Amino acid sequence: GDVGGDHAWVDDTGKYVWISAFRLGGAGLHMVEYETGKLLFSVTGVDKYLKDNYSYAAGIHGTGTLGKKGSYLALATSACTTTKMCAPLPWEKPIPEQLWAKGVMFVLDLASMKNTTAQAVVV
Repeated sequence: GDVGGDHAWVDDTGKYVWISAFRLGGAGLHMVEYETGKLLFSVTGVDKYLKDNYSYAAGIHGTGTLGKKGSYLALATSACTTTKMCAPLPWEKPIPEQLWAKGVMFVLDLASMKNTTAQAVVV
């Protein structure tokens, strides 16, 4: 299905592509094979990191590759308080404060990850 692919980054090997996805059905980061598009790895849960805040995966950039020392992937999120009306609005007045949302920045340590599906943990 359509997961709302947003941004992509090809890792240093050139074999894998990380794709940010924002739709409810596939929100998170997904690593696919460059040649085939086969899904290999997903990081999910970033949309639920903050309570009452849908922080969806947006901009990404990194260095290195999965399992290699010194490899990282940065993820910037966009956010909204409800998925019923979610748009990249300026979260300031005149938008009512109860609708303001918080974007989150994550830095993933790719060196510590293995090729299995991951779930982000709310701390």
